Amino acid sequence: MADSVDAQTRTLKVWAELANAYGKLRPEMFGEVRHIESYHQVPVIPARSVIQTQGKSVVYRETGPGRFEQAVVEIGRRSGEMVPVTSGLNAGDRVVVDGAMLLRGY
Repeated sequence: MADSVDAQTRTLKVWAELANAYGKLRPEMFGEVRHIESYHQVPVIPARSVIQTQGKSVVYRETGPGRFEQAVVEIGRRSGEMVPVTSGLNAGDRVVVDGAMLLRGY
């Protein structure tokens, strides 16, 4: 899914896999989509704040002035420079964005 709606056409580009047994659907066609899945808000953080280590996604969360703890997070699909965090962080948590690799040994 595109990051933003085109201001002139008021459209949004989406990539989807659909059954097309009769060949009626073609690339670049327009359509209307209704998304049925439930909606819930999750924190979104810069993708560069997430470190992959030992098969896990990790961020460093601020616990106090100049103090950080490692937090294992579950992330969703990246959208531009941001990723949604589906578990492991709460709204309002502050994370290290640049230089998190420097904290690994501490």
